[in-house]
Amino acid sequence: MRQIQDAIGTHRWALAIALGAFLLRAGVLVSLATYDFPSRWDYGYEYGATARWVALGEGFSSPNYESPRPSALTAPAYVYLIATVFHLFGVYSETSAIILELLQSLFAAGTCLAVYRLGCALFTQRVGLLAAAGVALYPPAIFFSVMRIGPVHLVPLLLALILFDLLKLAENSQRKHLARGGVLMGVTALVEPAVLPFYAVACAWLLIYSRRGFGLALRQCVVLAFLTILCIAPWTIRNYVTFERFVLIKTPMGMNLLYGNNPRGNGVYQNIHDHFLPEEKAYLDQLDEPAQDDIMSSMALEFIRKNPFTFIRLTLRRVAAFWGFYNPYSPSRYNVLRGLAYGCVALAALIGLALARHRRRETTLLLSLFLGYPLVYYVTHVSFYRYRFPVEPFLILLASLAVLTVFERLSTPAQDGPIVSSRGLPSGLDGPA
Repeated sequence: MRQIQDAIGTHRWALAIALGAFLLRAGVLVSLATYDFPSRWDYGYEYGATARWVALGEGFSSPNYESPRPSALTAPAYVYLIATVFHLFGVYSETSAIILELLQSLFAAGTCLAVYRLGCALFTQRVGLLAAAGVALYPPAIFFSVMRIGPVHLVPLLLALILFDLLKLAENSQRKHLARGGVLMGVTALVEPAVLPFYAVACAWLLIYSRRGFGLALRQCVVLAFLTILCIAPWTIRNYVTFERFVLIKTPMGMNLLYGNNPRGNGVYQNIHDHFLPEEKAYLDQLDEPAQDDIMSSMALEFIRKNPFTFIRLTLRRVAAFWGFYNPYSPSRYNVLRGLAYGCVALAALIGLALARHRRRETTLLLSLFLGYPLVYYVTHVSFYRYRFPVEPFLILLASLAVLTVFERLSTPAQDGPIVSSRGLPSGLDGPA
């Protein structure tokens, strides 16, 4: 009975943290007037510009032209969310901005709860609770919730739910985790397609670490893939009808590949428009997006084919930029705060990973995310902090494990017995709650 009461009390603390996260972001919204954007482009960037066309009844159109042109430049899910708010509260209005930022703050609060639950499943309730508080107070998490309109804050929420379902699938074969996990994978891909390589790595993890055997794990992976494809299929069909060719979700892979791989590229970002003569730009403007992307993809692949060692060098620079404390290609007045916050989290996460090294199934699940999610950015370009942010809440989870471990080792008297359990974790952190 005491354990049940403690669990209920801990869950209440998690809810309080989530509520505090929402109120903190709402306070920043009001105090800094973050809904007042300097330009329409800053109001959601490509997502806002495309949502404007949808709200005006012109369909899913390109953000780069003054007249509507069919587009698949962005993933559809968040565009339609913004378009719905535009339709109800006005296109580019302050009211719409406030509604969207409050929605984003709700998603951030949901991320706190999802990380808490994942932390409980991976480690203990205390680790989950500290991780939830860390996500609530993490400066970049606050920044992306109310100072930028876009899907970057929604992706960690969805990823935390997916990781939880994958962990449960490895432990048992409950159909609810299989169905929910597959649907969440499809929905997340429609929010941010960069997650797709992670799905492949996660399925490999499930095949290795499933307690129910390889055969069942393989069938689970097939079902997950089927449900993911089923969710994506309507948008892929739309793209085929629109462009008369296969486009899975988005078109700009070739463009992004050329951003990072060109004769004047620095490995992180280079404005590719400088590579085209005026008549070439005019020719590209006459083509639809897939045709434009094919040309840019061919240029990037030709550069990579002729310069393989340069590509490797640039890729290593992108890896370093993705995980580094400071990104010189994304200047901002908040760079110092971001660098300090992320640096502390990253270093503590490495310690947490070392402390949990004996819990291979749990730690390798997180490592599958760290390995798979950035792969697209490694070969294209790493120009903005938001590309890394979706994995940072999970670094906070490992950092929380490290902080609690150190705290218990410092506060537990030596005569009370061994601090570290047989599995390498502090006795208070040995096993899930």
